Amino acid sequence: VVSAFLDSDQAPQGRRTRRAKAQPKGERIKRAPSAYNLYFRATFPIVKESAAPGVKAVELTGKLSQMWKELPDHERAHFEQQANVLKAEVAAKRAAAKAEAKKNAKPVTPFANYVSANFARVRESAPGSKTTEVVKLLGAEWKKVPQSEKDEMLRKYRADVEAWKAKNEPQL
Repeated sequence: VVSAFLDSDQAPQGRRTRRAKAQPKGERIKRAPSAYNLYFRATFPIVKESAAPGVKAVELTGKLSQMWKELPDHERAHFEQQANVLKAEVAAKRAAAKAEAKKNAKPVTPFANYVSANFARVRESAPGSKTTEVVKLLGAEWKKVPQSEKDEMLRKYRADVEAWKAKNEPQL
């Protein structure tokens, strides 16, 4: 209901948020299971088999939760160790995916390069300023940059964009 409202023309105006690009489910890097999840997966079939017929899964889940809470630390350590290994694997996969995305990222515009290069300096000169105010100051500075410098940055940017297109767009 809410999404239908937000997608319609009657959606409230104001601050808009960007939607993250949806990845197909097969390509998404899933979060690593917790130690409890690993324990649950390992013991649920056993508990289900030993339970009386007709017992609901909710009751079994409650029982498993209680068993987990009462599990001694030395028995929990096995599941926690497995969870830590899986978390490290997922972190490595995410880092590799982030590096790949950064490698294939579109080149940054000349103004964005100028902002990133000078943001810290302007922020220090205007302590307590909001980010938007700092960017406004940088915009005013950018207008004062000589056109010859801007043209050189723009030429380099266009060359980078052409190289990026050649690398990332499929050949027809």
